[in-house]
Amino acid sequence: MNVTLLATILAISFFSIGVYAYRRKEAMWFWSSPTYQQLTFHDPVTFNHKTGIMWMLFGIAFFLPVPFRYFHFFKENIFIMLLSCILTIGLFVMMIYWHHLYQIHRK
Repeated sequence: MNVTLLATILAISFFSIGVYAYRRKEAMWFWSSPTYQQLTFHDPVTFNHKTGIMWMLFGIAFFLPVPFRYFHFFKENIFIMLLSCILTIGLFVMMIYWHHLYQIHRK
């Protein structure tokens, strides 16, 4: 049950980052670096909307297996492996997508 609670908190956190990025007026950064902060974007609001949707989808994907574990449809070790796969693949896809957005929207 502790892993289920932790996964729920993480999913809510990821989704909250998405909502924050979606509403932000200045460009939202995937990681922090002085070289990225010096660049400007053509349309930071559109960039933030796409970044926010990316984070919200990641939060939803991270939450999807939680109800199945809560109702004991599969064991905890399978649940942890599934979350690990979602986290690994999801972060990799998010990095590629964010880089794609960055290339499109920068000046």
